[in-house]
Amino acid sequence: MTRTTTLTFSRKDGESLILDHDIIVTVHHCRAGKAKVTIVSPENVDIMRAELLDDHAAAD
Repeated sequence: MTRTTTLTFSRKDGESLILDHDIIVTVHHCRAGKAKVTIVSPENVDIMRAELLDDHAAAD
């Protein structure tokens, strides 16, 4: 069984969250139920929107 961690949080425009010491997630805009988010990470970290991953898995 894989162990997982869940964190639910609130951020204001310009506030960030740091993951594993070197991944920075920053919220830039929150309007009309959408958030604009920037993720800065090392080159060896894969980042993909979940719906793209789901589409890729469905195509296999």
